Amino acid sequence: KNVACGPWGTRFTLTDVQTGEEASCQTRLLGEHSISNLLLCCTAARALGMTLQEIALGVSRCQPVEHRLELKTYKGMVLIDDAFNANPSGAAAACDVLAQMPGWRMLVTPGMIDLGTQQETLNHALGMHAASCADRVILVGAQQVAPLRQGLLDAGFDAQMITQVMTTKEAFACIEDDGHEDKVALIENDVPEVLNH
Repeated sequence: KNVACGPWGTRFTLTDVQTGEEASCQTRLLGEHSISNLLLCCTAARALGMTLQEIALGVSRCQPVEHRLELKTYKGMVLIDDAFNANPSGAAAACDVLAQMPGWRMLVTPGMIDLGTQQETLNHALGMHAASCADRVILVGAQQVAPLRQGLLDAGFDAQMITQVMTTKEAFACIEDDGHEDKVALIENDVPEVLNH
């Protein structure tokens, strides 16, 4: 209970429903699916005789998989690096994580690719979903981002808050130049190279 997401990762209260005992937990893992998996591990650890304090320590040591909702900092801002690849359910979950973050929320994405005949439909749906999760969207690429842009607009997203660039370097220039404080940027899909510098 008491789940909260922010630049620190995820905080929650772990409760043993049989004893009523509780422990505060914090992890770098993000996303409802990650916390669900973590809770399964906590349940197994408890069944094996670990105390809640021991379990909370283990939770604090969990690290995300590289480029999979990985929390980073970049020039004073929070980055959520989900750049390894994108599929419809994963991209939607990443947008949900962004929506929970405090601050000015930016989505940087080329959309999803290699989805066959469903690519346009699924990118449009991602745009519709992302419209309620971000304050600004930076689209990276040319024609493949058109359905994503249309989805954003169809969901009522402000067209002035959509920027289209051709390269990841230009996208990072946009997020650096954005004048808002407390910036949080989600890098969604295949743009990890800049984050490694």
